[in-house]
Amino acid sequence: GFPVAGFAANGLTYLSGEEAVGSAFRTVQRSTELADASRDFKTAVNTMRIVVKDFSAKPADTLIVDFEGAQGLAMHSLDVVSGILDKRFAGSIDELRADLSGLQMNFDTLVRMQRELGFTDSAGVRGKLTKAGNGVERIINENTTWLADGDARKLKTALLTMRFYETEFRLTQFEYDRQLFERAYKNFVSIFDNVDGTPEMKGALERQVKDYADTFKAWREAYDGAYPMRALIEIDSKRILPSADLIIEQARDTATQAATALAVSQRHTRIGIIAVGAAMVLLGLGFSWLIGRSITRPLRQLTS
Repeated sequence: GFPVAGFAANGLTYLSGEEAVGSAFRTVQRSTELADASRDFKTAVNTMRIVVKDFSAKPADTLIVDFEGAQGLAMHSLDVVSGILDKRFAGSIDELRADLSGLQMNFDTLVRMQRELGFTDSAGVRGKLTKAGNGVERIINENTTWLADGDARKLKTALLTMRFYETEFRLTQFEYDRQLFERAYKNFVSIFDNVDGTPEMKGALERQVKDYADTFKAWREAYDGAYPMRALIEIDSKRILPSADLIIEQARDTATQAATALAVSQRHTRIGIIAVGAAMVLLGLGFSWLIGRSITRPLRQLTS
């Protein structure tokens, strides 16, 4: 009865150790998946930030596709994380999902505003501004013989100044450039009011320059309206990143704990296997001695 009981106890010990190793190994795998998903999430959020900056500088439909792809990857990564992390993190995951949905909504609003501004120089308000600016260029280059030489030079100088600061403001968005544009336009109006000419001759030129100034103002207001949205997306995306870092840290801690547990389980299993092997050897030696004794004793008796 003892050998059977011994084998049963050792077998249970071995099975228990094997189950612990398997459980620890599965925990390590899940921790690795969690770390990968967390890194994918952080990468996706950073990609969204970069796309918004690129889109603000030079809007394009391909960047919209890139943003949506990064947003989809971030959502998928959160689903993976949610399936691995403990239930106590469910509230944080839901908040991150809501933040990602908010980023998508804000980006959609930014895209709509940017379409109104125009993706290219020939579209939207940008197209109107380009057209109005080209009209001013024609005024500068066309024959203005009906104007006195001094008035023509002053008006052309004012128009050139307006054109220069309009271009500068579109490149730099410096408020000072905008103020200088408006100052140049007021200077043009002041000079033009004192110019001699028929209402028909003055009216066409005045309307064209006013349309140019009004279009620049409309473009500036549309651009200013889009700027807070870009800033809001930047702030929200930066706020999400620390949460991603916390998830990565949690994954790293879990992986470390699981790896430690796996090592302990493997060590226990190895000790159990050695103990079982040693017991088997001892039992084999004992059985061999008993069997040998059962054979040699009758032989000695027979010899006697």
